[in-house]
Amino acid sequence: MRHICFLMLITLFLTACASRPDSVSETDADQQLIATHQAQLADIDNWEFQARMAFFNFRDNERHSASIRWQQAPESLYIRISHPLRGTLAQLEQQPGYAILTDDDDNQYYARDVSELLVQNLNIYLPVELINDALLGRHPGTRLLQPRYFEDGSLASYQVDVSEPGQASDRWSVLLSNYAAAQNHSALVPHSLELESSDYRIRLNISRWQIISPEDETHYD
Repeated sequence: MRHICFLMLITLFLTACASRPDSVSETDADQQLIATHQAQLADIDNWEFQARMAFFNFRDNERHSASIRWQQAPESLYIRISHPLRGTLAQLEQQPGYAILTDDDDNQYYARDVSELLVQNLNIYLPVELINDALLGRHPGTRLLQPRYFEDGSLASYQVDVSEPGQASDRWSVLLSNYAAAQNHSALVPHSLELESSDYRIRLNISRWQIISPEDETHYD
């Protein structure tokens, strides 16, 4: 069960779309629209969403699906993964300096952060910063490869290599679509996302997206 819970945690990131509108290359896109949209997303660091997710492990020929609730604040993170029949499968909380995973048997596992938690228990490197940016449709903090954009300047797809110096290439492909305004904010954010590497495919379909104002307190329940 511990192994399954950690695999489900990986599923907290991104999804394929049933029908995607046309997109254009960076050279054909309207640069002003791109800049305007990215500026709207730049300062968003406090949000909450609920979604359905699916995780494909190509190495072990496994597939897992569940529901997820994600609450993100500038210095904290709370994730609850659940199943309609089995209830809560796992909860993950990160605070400055530590992260805790609680499984459905109330066993707890600790690490300094989410990335270390996954590496220690599954030997998997998860590009957490890339995922955070992808959830918002924001340019990641690294060079985009083959980016494409929709008519309104929102990011449609790209590739990025997140490998560390001296490591083998770890390239991820990201697909974003179904952009719509979140609650309490005018910026358009993706509601359908997919993240894929050579070993994994992770899908996310968001049903409720809320941007939380800095003065609002986030409650974990």
